[in-house]
Amino acid sequence: MEKIPDSIIKKEGKYKFENRINNSKSIFDFLFYLISLKVDISTYEGKINFVKLILPFISKIKSSVIKIILYNKLINKVGNLNFNLFNKFIFISKKKKKKKKNILRYLISFLLKKPNLSFFVNFNDYLFKLYNIYILRLFLNIVYICIYNKNIFGIEIINFFENNRIKNYLTLLLSWDNNIFKLNKKIVFVDFLKKLKLFIINENLKKMILKEKLYGLNKKEKKKIWFFLKLKNLFF
Repeated sequence: MEKIPDSIIKKEGKYKFENRINNSKSIFDFLFYLISLKVDISTYEGKINFVKLILPFISKIKSSVIKIILYNKLINKVGNLNFNLFNKFIFISKKKKKKKKNILRYLISFLLKKPNLSFFVNFNDYLFKLYNIYILRLFLNIVYICIYNKNIFGIEIINFFENNRIKNYLTLLLSWDNNIFKLNKKIVFVDFLKKLKLFIINENLKKMILKEKLYGLNKKEKKKIWFFLKLKNLFF
């Protein structure tokens, strides 16, 4: 049985077939078309709705190169919208959130069990200021408590917090008992701290690189990328 492409080539000829391939629409072109039928992209609100509908599909693609191409297509379609809108959908990942929170949970648990580990944390570190999330602020508060209250231990640290919900959460972390806590606490704590900083650096680098692809960067922002890359190299 003849293959379908061969039969088409014989019927249409080589040049007509190549023209068919070159002018064919990808599944995402078709998807863009279908969604544009549902929303009016001539208005700002319509463009935002269009982005909200299309980005969940693009975010499922594994290839970062294809993602960038599709993001550029999206920019061409809707124009130069607020970068934060894209940032909200592109970078929020449940898996990454979980990874980030697990690192911080372990760091907090280690501090509650061995408060003198706070010696290895600089709570004024520039990187910490780049990631403003509650669990990181909680970790830094505990570091501060440990540094300025010598010979303090787990329950006493927890009692610094008035909120019962936080107390219960910290009590749970204090009670954690698995094999990781049987290892050298100093080595493991410093390693988790390094992973946290690398995570923050990589997230900021991804945002800056994507912004460069979509909009371009000014001189100050390019220096920031260089700074992050230089900082990242210090960990290796």
